[in-house]
Amino acid sequence: MKPSPAMALDPELAALLALPGISGFEDAVRAYVLDQVRGFGEPSVDAMGNVTFTVGSGGPRILIVAHMDEIGLVVSGIDPDGGVRFEKVGTIDDRLLAGRHVTVHGDLGTLAGVVGAVPPHHGGSAGASPATLAIDLGVGSADDVRALGVRVLNQVTFVKSPRVMNGTRLNCRAIDDRLGCALVLWACRYAAARRVDATLTFAWSVQEEVGLRGAQALAQGPRQFDVVIPVDACASTDGPNHPRRLGYLPLGSGPVLRMVDHGSMGSHELAVWLTDLAERHGIRLQRGVTGGETDGVPLQVTGAHMVPLTIAMRYVHSLAETCDLRDVENAKRLLERVIDEAATAPTAAR
Repeated sequence: MKPSPAMALDPELAALLALPGISGFEDAVRAYVLDQVRGFGEPSVDAMGNVTFTVGSGGPRILIVAHMDEIGLVVSGIDPDGGVRFEKVGTIDDRLLAGRHVTVHGDLGTLAGVVGAVPPHHGGSAGASPATLAIDLGVGSADDVRALGVRVLNQVTFVKSPRVMNGTRLNCRAIDDRLGCALVLWACRYAAARRVDATLTFAWSVQEEVGLRGAQALAQGPRQFDVVIPVDACASTDGPNHPRRLGYLPLGSGPVLRMVDHGSMGSHELAVWLTDLAERHGIRLQRGVTGGETDGVPLQVTGAHMVPLTIAMRYVHSLAETCDLRDVENAKRLLERVIDEAATAPTAAR
């Protein structure tokens, strides 16, 4: 079998993937988003750091949202021998930690580090956890670490190396949800260049990975929405040696309407509308049941129709997150049709 011709990685997605931004430290991602949105309008930033931009007027009132944060680590202490202690930010499998290359974002700049692993010759790191691991910065004392500008509460990110496998499969840490951020930016540009017969708000939220906190702030804000479409990842079990009971969503078969997960059940009426758009315009689309939650959870309970539009992804919350770029293109096309036909979207009774 010959490899498939390689699809190009969009430069904007590549730029977003490269940025650091664990939950609570989304500054670099927010700065990028603000710079892009200011090219066609004036966005708003709330006290939590959520970015919003609104196009059009009248009803229906539609929110399309993606979260800026990624999972990672935060410095929690410094040992006398120079080991940097850390805690996890977001849901990370402890098995992924030992031996991982990381970047410590110190006060004086970024530093290369590695999460130290006990070699198998000495018993290995089986059962390792943040309580038993430390980051090695290549120095020998706490004073050396502090001299490098490292202190408690500096963020630590996993090293990212985007690759396209077999032509269409993008593999990289933080596809969840920098891919969503890129899709919302693309949709926002599309809407800003057109007359929209509805009120479309585009949002980039904070702290999704630690409790949907940015979305909670959006839900309590002055805006009320008829329709909410979170753009996020969807954990798929179509990878090798995966159980197929939950989340079997083949990559390359279209983006996914995430109808049931651990936090919400999608709006049937909105799903019918989105499915009709996809069918009429020849856009591949799946419906799925999976785990996890999205920013739609706190926003749905305001009374909005809510369905997450997600990209099926293997190995979610690992350093090997993998999606199919063809699904990204279909999601982009569907968001364009949502914008073109926004006036026909379901409305929520008030």
